[in-house]
Amino acid sequence: MIRSNFFRKKGPDSRQLKRFITAISANKKQYIQALGLKSEQLTIATLDQMMENADDVVDGVIKVEMIFNKLFFGLFNSLVIKYNDRGAVRLMFYDQVNNHRFILELFSFLREILGQGIVEDERFTTFNDVGKVHELAMGRYQSAKDEILHLWHVDNFTVALNYKLDPLRQLLLSFTLLPEKVTDLAVRNNGTLISSLGFPPRLFDYSDPLTRTPVFDGEEIKFIDYEFVLEELEFGVFDRVMVRLFSDEPEYNTEIQTHLTYFSTKKPAMPLILDLIDSLNAIYGMDDFGSLGLELHNIDDIGNNLYWSGKSWYLNTAHQPWNLNDETQNGLYQISLSQDPMEHGLVLHVLGYNNMEKFELRLI
Repeated sequence: MIRSNFFRKKGPDSRQLKRFITAISANKKQYIQALGLKSEQLTIATLDQMMENADDVVDGVIKVEMIFNKLFFGLFNSLVIKYNDRGAVRLMFYDQVNNHRFILELFSFLREILGQGIVEDERFTTFNDVGKVHELAMGRYQSAKDEILHLWHVDNFTVALNYKLDPLRQLLLSFTLLPEKVTDLAVRNNGTLISSLGFPPRLFDYSDPLTRTPVFDGEEIKFIDYEFVLEELEFGVFDRVMVRLFSDEPEYNTEIQTHLTYFSTKKPAMPLILDLIDSLNAIYGMDDFGSLGLELHNIDDIGNNLYWSGKSWYLNTAHQPWNLNDETQNGLYQISLSQDPMEHGLVLHVLGYNNMEKFELRLI
């Protein structure tokens, strides 16, 4: 008679967890060995099984491996490993856990190893709310927001601890091992953002802004932020722009360090945001993170006005991605698109706009 590993649970095994995290931090390709497994112990899902999960199909999952009735980290009897077409590997350890003390103990171990992590308190409850953890362990909740989630981002992988409502009281610990960063160092020959801008800083009357905010360094002005209302939407998305001039003179020229921040007072339409991203990709290609497209969760976060770390392109004087570790290179300008609901929402930053214009005019 086969006895379930459930009866051997004694709570989370911090030593095994720490050994695993240490191992994948050193070499994320060794995740099978780090778990004390052999590849032949894993069952590969059939195509029919994979097609049953619509979310996996949309996310580009191309292979799924499984192992059940084996105890991991003292709490989980099941492991599913998903491989997507972008090279990411997601290890999902899960089981129904009714003991809230075990859950809080595991959360404490993860926080000790990985740091404080990230709370998405707009959509989920935090494990720091001990009462909510206890209530959900009893099967009691009031709304979808009572689902509990915590995230950690490490250099080459991300970690999520999720106490779920569906299936109720399922505890899921997942490690997403990210593919190696691919850097495209080719010179960007498709122009600059200037050709796409309808409202560059030369057009504004700095004697009549919507707002003017000087920032001082001692008694001297370090820079002045000028906010303007745009007559038409920039990229069909932004109705405001903040121009930061590192000068006390109320005018723009290419010799003044200048930063731009385009933002909107209204929620932009998602198709227009995607068009903007396509335009940036067409000019600058692969971003600083080695990515062209968006992950599904990025699209969800943007659409739901949640935090999104975004995309950025940092160019050197040769108009190619700037290698910060190469002391022979000099930075030229940076383009970034991100979203922070606690600030201006979706924003397009152009740092060093004056240098971009110099490059466009062949002055650099």
